[in-house]
Amino acid sequence: MRWKQFVCFLLVLLISGFCLVSCIGKSSESSSSQQGTQQESSPETTTVTGVVADGYLYKARVCVDLNRNKKCDCKDEGGNEPCAYTDENGKYTLQITEEQKKYPIVAEVIAGETIDKDTGQKVDKGYVLEAPAPEDVKEEMGKNEVPVTPLTTLVKQQIDLTPGLTLKDAETKVKAKLGLTEENASLIDDYVAKPYDPRELEARIQSVLRRYEQKTKSKKCGIK
Repeated sequence: MRWKQFVCFLLVLLISGFCLVSCIGKSSESSSSQQGTQQESSPETTTVTGVVADGYLYKARVCVDLNRNKKCDCKDEGGNEPCAYTDENGKYTLQITEEQKKYPIVAEVIAGETIDKDTGQKVDKGYVLEAPAPEDVKEEMGKNEVPVTPLTTLVKQQIDLTPGLTLKDAETKVKAKLGLTEENASLIDDYVAKPYDPRELEARIQSVLRRYEQKTKSKKCGIK
């Protein structure tokens, strides 16, 4: 009698153990399946890096301008654009999808927050810098990094003024306007490290920007 009770007890343990293992196995498979589905549905991201410079700028906000409104609508502020802030060397790193590489980069220099490393002081007036889309910079210029500077801003504005203009052609036009003759020096590069006289270049940039603003106002008024 005791033997039968012992056998029954063993059978109960075996059956209970089998059910437990089976349930755990199914639960694990279900969990793995759900994770696999989530991974498949999440688009792969890639890293885009560069510097923001007008002098190197620390704590500037950088984003992919998905709606092309020339400002950062960051995810953590209710928007949908990937954003990052520059470090002490003016460098930024963005995690974006392949599709987002087709959109331009914007850097917001924030009054009272962004620090100009040339002076060590916070800027007292905010402004925006731009750069062409990472995909175009890679395909046309052969560059993996996307700097955001006054020079890249001029190139981006030239593209905006002339729809269909390639990045290389836009760069050529801007170099001509600035009177820059160095053939091997690209405008899609680290602005601080450029082989130009800073004061002379700044004066030329301001002159071109004034002409760009006048042309933009003329277009809005219907003047060609």
